[in-house]
Amino acid sequence: DTNADGNATRPSPGSWGGIVLNASASASTLGYALVRYGGTAVQISASSPTIANSTVIYSSGAAISVSGAGAPNLQNNILRDNLGAGISLSGSSPLIQSNVFVNNGGAAVTMDGNSLPYNTGNQAYYNKYNGIKVSGTVGTRGTWHRDLPYIIGVDGSGSVTVSTGVVLTIEAGTIIKMGSGTNLVNNGGLISNGTSSNRIAYTSINDDGIGGDTNNNGSQSWPAPGDWNQIQFTASSLSSSSLTYSNISYGGVKVTGSAPTIANDLISYSNTYGLYLESLAAPVV
Repeated sequence: DTNADGNATRPSPGSWGGIVLNASASASTLGYALVRYGGTAVQISASSPTIANSTVIYSSGAAISVSGAGAPNLQNNILRDNLGAGISLSGSSPLIQSNVFVNNGGAAVTMDGNSLPYNTGNQAYYNKYNGIKVSGTVGTRGTWHRDLPYIIGVDGSGSVTVSTGVVLTIEAGTIIKMGSGTNLVNNGGLISNGTSSNRIAYTSINDDGIGGDTNNNGSQSWPAPGDWNQIQFTASSLSSSSLTYSNISYGGVKVTGSAPTIANDLISYSNTYGLYLESLAAPVV
């Protein structure tokens, strides 16, 4: 009883603020720590500390937030029972490796389009979304890596757009799940090349058959044709854009005035066209 008040007070999420690691804190390490009842419990801004082998629980916000330049190492942590996301990213590119996300009130990871983490070996269970929730515009060249499913267009986050001239590469084996009315819009270079044995999947957020129960609602929802809209290649799409060895389910593909390569794909369960071409579109199919 450190504050010597008996049972008069009890801890609650947000009882204190957080551990703040700013630009001068890149040499910092938080290892084998237990962090409880913070606000956003670990806040990293424009620095590259290491957060490893630690447990962050009962935060009122995200367990860990990362913003700005820098490349933090977030590895082998347990992030559970936080009211927000496990990890929240804004314009940042950390290493997110071998973490376990359990029962968080937000997605396992949330990120804006300008965040490009290297994520591998992570596990997610019983979170609001068992994946990586993406929102906004991709304005920086980078890669979405095969790991937890990427999630677009849930909770009003809207479609995701690849900016003109920007190249986004989707790694073979990656799973992308889409919410109602959502598009992945390519104004730049979308390089989405799976392989014959390691295909990329674009599907509904309600599809538990691949990538597991990403929306964490058990059998309350089932995928259906038209659950999401399209992957759209607009007239400004780079000719290097490609969509190959991919499974596109419960939505479709639209090409407008551009010439991406679309080959060896399986497009199924769209509620309209599987592949729609307009305005002098000339894809390699």
